[in-house]
Amino acid sequence: MAHDTDAAYGVKTKKDGRSEWYFGYELHASVRVPASPDTRPVQVERFQLTPAGDDLVKSTLPLIDRARAAGHTITDVIVDRHYSYKNVQAWARPLRERGINQHLDLRANEQGFRDHEGVKIAAAWPHCPATPSRLGTIPRPGPDASEDKKAAFRATIEERKAYAMHRVERPNANERMRAMCPAVYGSVGCPLREKSVRSAEESGLPIVVNPPAPETAPKCCTQTTVSIKDPTVTKLDQPKYWGSKQWEEIYNRRSYVEGAFGSLKNPSAENVNRGFNRYTGLSRRALFMGIAIMAMNLRHLQRWHERTGNGPKDHFALQPAPETSFVEIDSAQIIDLDRTYQQAA
Repeated sequence: MAHDTDAAYGVKTKKDGRSEWYFGYELHASVRVPASPDTRPVQVERFQLTPAGDDLVKSTLPLIDRARAAGHTITDVIVDRHYSYKNVQAWARPLRERGINQHLDLRANEQGFRDHEGVKIAAAWPHCPATPSRLGTIPRPGPDASEDKKAAFRATIEERKAYAMHRVERPNANERMRAMCPAVYGSVGCPLREKSVRSAEESGLPIVVNPPAPETAPKCCTQTTVSIKDPTVTKLDQPKYWGSKQWEEIYNRRSYVEGAFGSLKNPSAENVNRGFNRYTGLSRRALFMGIAIMAMNLRHLQRWHERTGNGPKDHFALQPAPETSFVEIDSAQIIDLDRTYQQAA
């Protein structure tokens, strides 16, 4: 195969976690993910093919803008952890300017408590200064972990979440957020907040042990709300508390995205794998990729309709593919066809 001057070298992460160099292109796609398999079919809405190693944000934001320009309302995006590398100006801020929430998983190095003017920051969220140290790092179990390990993780997350400060205002244009003491909000009881201990005891909520001394307590313990400007909190801001049940309900829908890419690569379907066509050049590659994605979307729509009976009864989308793409005809039939074409002309 001739050298492709449009392609480039890139690095991808293999399933075993190791990095692998490759030469070719990258597919960036926005996939519609339904709330449940019966509400809407999984469809690739927009895509862009770029040389490998290209900045994914430079492709993702235009995909979003093209969809919005076409009249689609986008309020939330579920992205993989690669986006957590991006700085505020490149990704988080442009999303906020568009009124879009991001939902993403966090990395191991984004765990663990660190101090910010007396506030404990962990998992890109501010917490009470007296949050138990053992709750700083809570590793998320892998998809193959036992149900007991997953249940233990959720329980520990809920324990830490009680100490999380309540967000009164998410990061604004100046990258600042306002947060409220969890004892004032009512998720824990604290001796520094009058009457909160009694209320927490009556409700079975945690009680803060060893709070800061009143004379040296940080602002978060003396004021109703505080302003926080922290680069990690701003960059990784998302609507739901990471690891919580509410966060999992949204983020787990990303499996539909993985399923769409897996379906596209399925050898018994579109079979979009290395070598699926022999053409070089970005334009021709993109054309064939678009045809493959269109075929997959139609296949998903047809199977979804057959399973649920929902959706528009589009004749083209719902008709099964013909068994053959050609028929053999004899000389007499050729003469008849020629006569028909001549009469039509």
